[in-house]
Amino acid sequence: MIVKVEECFLHCPRAFKQASLWKTDSWPEKEAMPSMLEMFRAHLKINGVTLNEKE
Repeated sequence: MIVKVEECFLHCPRAFKQASLWKTDSWPEKEAMPSMLEMFRAHLKINGVTLNEKE
């Protein structure tokens, strides 16, 4: 995956430190994470949009 950043906003560094984002041993197992499709559907659902299984 390649990500092109066009705009970036700073966030409080304290929040990143408290979240332990850089400590990989604190990350959940990959198998416990939702798939890209599941995340996409959940994101759409927040806005009231659903995808038909045939799409």
